[in-house]
This record gives sequence, structure tokens and C-alpha cells, in this order.
Amino acid sequence: MESDEDQIDKFFEDIAESLKTDSWSRLDQIPNDKILKALNDLNNFFSLHPADADHPEKRSSVHEAVQVLSRLNKSYGLSDSQIERVGHLVENWSPIIDQAVAANRAKQDALERLSPYHRIASSLRDLTLSDKDLKEEYNKLECDSDELQRQIQELRDRSEAVKRRKDEVKKERGRIHAEATPLKDQYEQLKLDAPKLKGKLDEATESLDRAQREWVALKNTLHEVSAFMST
Repeated sequence: MESDEDQIDKFFEDIAESLKTDSWSRLDQIPNDKILKALNDLNNFFSLHPADADHPEKRSSVHEAVQVLSRLNKSYGLSDSQIERVGHLVENWSPIIDQAVAANRAKQDALERLSPYHRIASSLRDLTLSDKDLKEEYNKLECDSDELQRQIQELRDRSEAVKRRKDEVKKERGRIHAEATPLKDQYEQLKLDAPKLKGKLDEATESLDRAQREWVALKNTLHEVSAFMST
């Protein structure tokens, strides 16, 4: 599909071609070179964006060319369609520029008014992303806090258990100490009595050994008497 610029170029090329082929029919009218120059000037002018064509010097530079174009008719070899399109161009080129300029101003005004909106929207996006990151961090910290609370409670429970065990051990040591104190006193007394008791033990052991020896002697005597009487 042809662009607007291509269509404009084709439009002026068709007119220029018609002027070249039918110049014999308008010997007393506008010179051919003047028409071609006007077409060239207009072609260059229409290569601009309509909003960029809004300049007094630019408009005045093509005013004569437009006047030349407005005088073209069938005697120049143009078709009815071309003449109609030329008339449309002559009537509307300036209003179209005015329309483009107004539209461009409206666009710039809208952009200026939308500029704060875009800035605010961008700020909101940034804040939303920051809030999302902070929310994720908060949730993680909350999980960490719950875990730390659990560990703290576990340490408290262990601390209570250790405290109870300490009390139990303390009581048990007190009981052992209570039992050991009289035993220690007895032990110390036995240490003092040990030499004397050892002497008595040695005497008793010697006396027991002596009694056993005498008992054996008596036993042997009894056996001898019994054997003698039996014969």
C-alpha cells in the first residue's frame, strides 16, 4: 500500500507528465517551465510534515506555486480526476496545515498535562515494587521471628528443666551429705581404734590357731585309744 508521500509524489509526477505531452494545446497560457518549477516547489513543500510547514516564509514561498497550480485545467492535458484533486489541494493545503498545527498543539498540551500522570504512575510503580519487596522481607522476618520465639521457648523449657534438675541434685547431695557425715565420724573413730583392734585381731587369730591345733591333737588321741581298744 502506497504511503501518503508516495501518493503525493505520484500526483505531481502525473501532472508533470501531462504538461510535457500536451504543451502544444496551451501556447498562450502559463509557461511550461514555470509550471514545472511550481510543481517542484510544491513537491518539496509537501515532503514536510504539515505541522512543520506552518511558517510564514514557507507558506509564502509556495503561495505563487499554489496560484499557478490553481490555474491548471483541461487545456493542460489534465484529466477530470486530476483537476478535481488539484482543486482539493488548492482549497485545503492551508487549512490542513492549520489543522495539523492545532492538533500538534493539542498533543503537546495533552503530553504536558499527562507528564505529571506519567511521573506519578512511575512513582506508584516504583513504590508498589518497593512495597512488594518490603512485604516479602516482612513475611520472612515474621517467619524468622516465629522461629526465634520457638527457640526462645525451647531454651526457656530447657532452662526450667535444668533448674529443676539442679534443685534435685542439690537435694540429693544434701541427703548424701547427711548420710555421709555420721559415717565419716565413725570412719575417723575407726581410724583411731584400728591399731588396738588390729592387735586384738592378731591375738584372737593366734588363739584360734592354737585352739585348732590342740583340738586336732585331742582328736588324734581319741583315734589312738579307739584303735587300741578294738584290738
